[in-house]
Amino acid sequence: MLQEKILIETLHRKTKKDILRNLKAAKHKNYLEEYISKWIITSKPHPSQRKITKFGEIYETDASNHQWIKDIKCHLHFVIDKAGKRILVGYFSEQETTESYYKIYKLAFKTYGLPELNVSDNRNVFSSKNNRDLEGNSVSKTQLQFIFHSLGVRKKTTSIPQEKALVERTFGTLQNRWPHWLELWDWIALKN
Repeated sequence: MLQEKILIETLHRKTKKDILRNLKAAKHKNYLEEYISKWIITSKPHPSQRKITKFGEIYETDASNHQWIKDIKCHLHFVIDKAGKRILVGYFSEQETTESYYKIYKLAFKTYGLPELNVSDNRNVFSSKNNRDLEGNSVSKTQLQFIFHSLGVRKKTTSIPQEKALVERTFGTLQNRWPHWLELWDWIALKN
């Protein structure tokens, strides 16, 4: 029964409907057991992370390439505090570069202090693809890794979007809202 419950909780809505439709059509008890035996049952595909309550404990960082301003594609870099779910620093640039990250980190660290952990993606800015150990961690240090190490800030890089869900959701929201607001502000500036 526990396995059935776990299976049902982790399946997509369409799959659940298909199971119920097939159960009604088959009208026998063994169908569900046969169906469950085909699936690898895990409690959660991406385990929940502990709730962060202390401001400045974890910063999430990323950049998004989008058409933020009319007819201009650029990158928006920002740092978010995971506990407060608040954008600390943002910066527009033409490319996602080390220099852009220097600027946002410098401002974030001066204004809000150092985090205990910084979470980012696996860009070459944050981790070297060369010289990785057995666990996939970069052995040779990039310039940003060297800075974080000298400041005593732990660094976590990941290619899994769920590991830095807050920054990914924020980009989704901003990509829907900001281009319209920036266009409106441009129009207001022209009228004044």
